[in-house]
Amino acid sequence: MQPNVTLHALSDCPVPRATFVVLPSMSEAPMGDDPLNRGAADRTRINVHADWELQYWATKFGVTKDQLKAAVAKVGVMVEAVRRELGK
Repeated sequence: MQPNVTLHALSDCPVPRATFVVLPSMSEAPMGDDPLNRGAADRTRINVHADWELQYWATKFGVTKDQLKAAVAKVGVMVEAVRRELGK
């Protein structure tokens, strides 16, 4: 799938071969670390250093943030390993 992009001419660019720059469109999905995007961006890993993501996974698994952090510390950041550890 091709990303939605916009081409911009660089008429004042000193580099002769760099005629166009590809910039992402504002209509594309926000980046994975965007705090306004409350769902986990990479649903295969858990980032316990992002509070909103920690809250998302703790709620999803029905555990406290501390229980989730302990599980991640024990088995790593992969969701399936944490799910097995928590018995969910």
